[in-house]
Amino acid sequence: IRHLGSFDSKDIVETGSNDCYTDIVEVVKIHQRLIRYINDLEDAFAVVNLINVLLSSVNICFVLFNIAFLDSWMEMSNKFYLGAVLTQTFIVCWCADDIYRAVSCYFFHMTIKYCCY
Repeated sequence: IRHLGSFDSKDIVETGSNDCYTDIVEVVKIHQRLIRYINDLEDAFAVVNLINVLLSSVNICFVLFNIAFLDSWMEMSNKFYLGAVLTQTFIVCWCADDIYRAVSCYFFHMTIKYCCY
């Protein structure tokens, strides 16, 4: 990609203008492979992350029940465990929110770009 627009005059004579077209075709093919790869990753991780958040939520409910109604001598360890589960859930949700905002921002800018032209 770095060499796409930077030709010397002798390069144009020796290689012709098809070289630039070939480079663009190769870049498009790589881009299409990356899109397929990302779609496969999305299919694989969407369900896993959903299950992770759901199980963490159920886990939080059980730990809160233990803290509220069961033995007080286990209360401190349950509080530490609750903090760990809440931290894990927060990190997963924070990363998901960052991805959501980046995608929304991208589509917003693409819409504005095409509306303006």
